Amino acid sequence: MARTSRNLMQFVTVASGSVVSDQAEFGRLAQGGLFVPAAIDKEIFVQASWDTTSANFARVQLRSGSGDWSIASRTTALAQTFEAAAIPFEHFRVELGAASTDTRTFCFVAKFR
Repeated sequence: MARTSRNLMQFVTVASGSVVSDQAEFGRLAQGGLFVPAAIDKEIFVQASWDTTSANFARVQLRSGSGDWSIASRTTALAQTFEAAAIPFEHFRVELGAASTDTRTFCFVAKFR
């Protein structure tokens, strides 16, 4: 966990053969985003929950309710902000559209009030 002024960064990892990462935890989040540091050939989703119980995590939806917040497969790095729908939650993790063939690391970045 690294802190720069009012920002906090937490790295999460999706292990080889897995679909879901470990958890990042933030309190009183004002804005958030996800940094994808390298090319990835799978769709990326963000899950959120009010607690750390795995069964309570669900995909973050677009504010319009028209679908999941997601990032398509990429050939380059990407930084993407969350929509306001994710802000009330404190616990986040990454979900891949298919099992990872190798270990992948992602960085959640949060800005606090």
